[in-house]
Amino acid sequence: KPSAGWLPRIEYDPAEELLDAKSEIFEAMSSCTDRVMNDSTDTCPRCILVTSGRPSDGKSTVAFGLAMMLARRGRHVLLIDADLRCPSQHRHFGQRNEFGFSNLMAGENDVAEMIKQTEVPKLALMCSGPQPPNAGELLSGGRLNEVLTRLKEKFDVVVIDSPPVLGLADTPALSRHCEFILYVVRHGFTNTKLGIDAFKRLSTIARVPLVLIGTALPNYAYGYGYGYS
Repeated sequence: KPSAGWLPRIEYDPAEELLDAKSEIFEAMSSCTDRVMNDSTDTCPRCILVTSGRPSDGKSTVAFGLAMMLARRGRHVLLIDADLRCPSQHRHFGQRNEFGFSNLMAGENDVAEMIKQTEVPKLALMCSGPQPPNAGELLSGGRLNEVLTRLKEKFDVVVIDSPPVLGLADTPALSRHCEFILYVVRHGFTNTKLGIDAFKRLSTIARVPLVLIGTALPNYAYGYGYGYS
C-alpha cells in the first residue's frame, strides 16, 4: 500500500515537538504533508480524515501535525475532533471541551460558536463537544453531510481526527464525506492482523486515496483513558 512516511521516536510530548521547526518530528511531518498535497499544483484535498486500526497508534498526533503543517503553508485549516468517545485535541491546545462537533451533529446551527481559534496562525479547532449517548447513530444520518458541507465552505481544508476503525461505525460514516484518508500504524504496537483487517475494511468503503503513515511515538502521548465500547 502507498505510504505517506514515518514519524520517528522521540522522548518528549510529540504535540510540543511538532511546534518546533528544528525538531526531527517536525521535518518528518512536513515530508508526510508533501505526500498528501499535489506536487504539481500545490493543492491538497478539501477534507482529510485521519484514523487508525486501534487506539493509541498516534492518529490524533498525526491529525494535529497535519493540520498545523497545512496552516503553516498558508491554508485556512479547521481541525475537527470527531472522536466523540475519547477526544484529545482540546488537550493539545489547552482548551476546555465544553462544546463542539457533537453539538452541531445534534442539531445546533451556530457554527461560529463551535470554532475556537488557536495560537497557530490560520489554524482553528472544533472540539468534540459533549459525549453523545450513541456516537454511531449521531454520525449515520444526513446531518453529517450538511455539517461538513458548511464547514468546507468556510475553510480551505478540514482535517478530521476520527475514531479507530475496528468495531465502530463512526469512521466508515465519516470517510464517505472525505477526499483523502491517512491510516496510522504504530511500530511495535499495532497488531498486524488487526491492522490489515481494519485497513481492508476501510478500503472497501472509501473511494478516495487511502495511504499509510507509520509512527514510533511514546506511550504517554496517548494516555487519555481510551475505553471504546
